[in-house]
Amino acid sequence: MARPLRIKYDGAMYHVTSRGNERKAIFRYDADRELFLATFFQVSERFDWLCHAYCLMDNHYHLVIETPDGNLSKGMRQINGVYTQAFNRRHHRVGHLFQGWFKGILVQKESHFLEVCRYVVLNPVKAKVVEHPRKWAWTSYRATGGLTSVPRYLTVREVLRHFGQRRGPAQEKYRNYVMRESPALASGRTWRPRAFWDWKDSLTRSAGMCPASEGIERYQRGKGLSVARVWISYFESVKKNRHANEQSGTRSINTATARSKSPAI
Repeated sequence: MARPLRIKYDGAMYHVTSRGNERKAIFRYDADRELFLATFFQVSERFDWLCHAYCLMDNHYHLVIETPDGNLSKGMRQINGVYTQAFNRRHHRVGHLFQGWFKGILVQKESHFLEVCRYVVLNPVKAKVVEHPRKWAWTSYRATGGLTSVPRYLTVREVLRHFGQRRGPAQEKYRNYVMRESPALASGRTWRPRAFWDWKDSLTRSAGMCPASEGIERYQRGKGLSVARVWISYFESVKKNRHANEQSGTRSINTATARSKSPAI
């Protein structure tokens, strides 16, 4: 089965998740998490990424990444590949570590950015690993909230900008915001803007009708548009291609039928 097409353009922001194969642990010890973060820092530097939030659980991780150069897939291939090799050497194992390809969901920076960042750092609380996000060392919560120093692979400016100009008060407001859950998070549902991702689901089901190269070109041409507008434009192109393919198939069948009825000379 073909891999679904990814939306890639300069400045795109994603909520990225990657899970362990067979739901097994990808981090056995804290040293493994430190190794992953070191790998992530190197890749972020190489591909010029901005990481706004992260969370490392036992068998999966979450990242909120902004890609100024539209290169998510290249960087993720590097992260998971390099970390898998290092993990296998350390634990004397072979084979796949991650369950298939990573999942990357576009984030609308204007409306859903803070919500998804909050969702990410609350993962240990939702999983009942800890009672408060500050008790889990492997998220961006403590650094963003001013409880510890900010690591080199994390940028907190964009998050704190939403809570004021002065850093101290903004950090306190951020901590209060995280603990003041939205109704969607309180109900246990995964963050997902409904109407927007209905388009995404339809596109994924129909993507096989549209060549990958054409899709990427359309997204590149749509860099100046809103994310939703890019989705709509591309989905319209999918429908046109599907209709053209159906018409072409009908003509081929009709032509074959006509030839079969023609008398032999």
